[in-house]
Amino acid sequence: MCVNISISLLRLSVFVLLGITIIHASATGLYWYWSVSHFDTIMHVLGGFWAFLFLSSLFLGNTIQEYRQLFAKKKWIIFIGIIMIVFGWEMIEWFFDTVVYRQNIWQPHMADSVKDVIAGLLGAFWAYLFIQYKFKK
Repeated sequence: MCVNISISLLRLSVFVLLGITIIHASATGLYWYWSVSHFDTIMHVLGGFWAFLFLSSLFLGNTIQEYRQLFAKKKWIIFIGIIMIVFGWEMIEWFFDTVVYRQNIWQPHMADSVKDVIAGLLGAFWAYLFIQYKFKK
């Protein structure tokens, strides 16, 4: 039986996004972002993991052979997409922190943003390793 990798990754990415959404809503209500050390970093790792799964399901093939061939050709598209998602999310965070909540946090926010971007890229790398392990042949 041939597994359709694109459908499997899309389903998994929807499941991960649903989990992130539930965790985020709960964490916001329970103030975990402000009371649990490094909780934000964990969420950014999960976001990077989701981004890689989602973009892989869109741009890479249906079989493991197609996946590997297309990944070699399209890895930069996936990487740029992840960078856009990660930086886009950071821009949303900056907007809410500085405009909506009117916090003057330029300097501390820059260090936090760098950490968040690294965490997102780490999550994407872990998703890559997960796919390689899950679909190895």
